[in-house]
Amino acid sequence: MITGEHGVGLAKKPWFREAVGEVSFEVHRKVKAVLDEDGILNPGKFLD
Repeated sequence: MITGEHGVGLAKKPWFREAVGEVSFEVHRKVKAVLDEDGILNPGKFLD
């Protein structure tokens, strides 16, 4: 399991896409887009 709590996820940012695969990465991005339409939750932190 990969978590992103308290900044831990930032250390995993460089290889997260490879670790979860392209499809899962896109699902993460799409879910975030739906739940955070204005992009105010952790902007530029992880799924960019």
